[in-house]
Amino acid sequence: MGIDDRDHMRRRRKASGLFSVNGKKSGTRFSTSQEAVTHARISYRQTPGNWTIAVLLVVGACIPMLGDLKRGGWLPDPEPGLPFPATGTVIVAPDLPEESVRSRMSVRASGSNAVVQLFHPETGRFRMAVFVRAGEEIYTAAPLGIWQMRVVEGQKWHGPTKYFGPNTQYETVAELMEFREDFHNGIDLHRRVDGNLKTRLMINGPEAM
Repeated sequence: MGIDDRDHMRRRRKASGLFSVNGKKSGTRFSTSQEAVTHARISYRQTPGNWTIAVLLVVGACIPMLGDLKRGGWLPDPEPGLPFPATGTVIVAPDLPEESVRSRMSVRASGSNAVVQLFHPETGRFRMAVFVRAGEEIYTAAPLGIWQMRVVEGQKWHGPTKYFGPNTQYETVAELMEFREDFHNGIDLHRRVDGNLKTRLMINGPEAM
């Protein structure tokens, strides 16, 4: 093969897109358009992290809606209900010292019946519960101490074991509540955008009283 023939073959290889690495011939053909398509597919590929974020966003948006449905009694509940206790009805733990009940607590219910409970923050032992009917307010005695407050809300009452059945909405106040003789505490259960009392949804249902 002469010089002219070698130059002609080189021009053919160059035109065909074949190239060599370290002086060795390569039979791999690359297309610029194929590279672009492959890159685009990789760039838009969904990852598990993306799906996780999307699911969390959907769940985060649905939780408040589910809470509103439960408080309104919209979930199916075929069982007959019981009369909800009168506002101001109180249940206390048998071992709660009577002399410790020297503070006060106020509760303003929203459009749902409410049971506001106090628990020991370290042991989780039940201390006290007060019942407030929908749209009513109570100002009642409370034990001295720092307590974890939990709120149970709903419409159709099924007793102190089942509470509001499938429509039981159960939350805990994020911060501990302090009750002193000279410092009372309370909660307004009307949900507001500018509300200053944060609550957390409880996964497990409330304990029987």
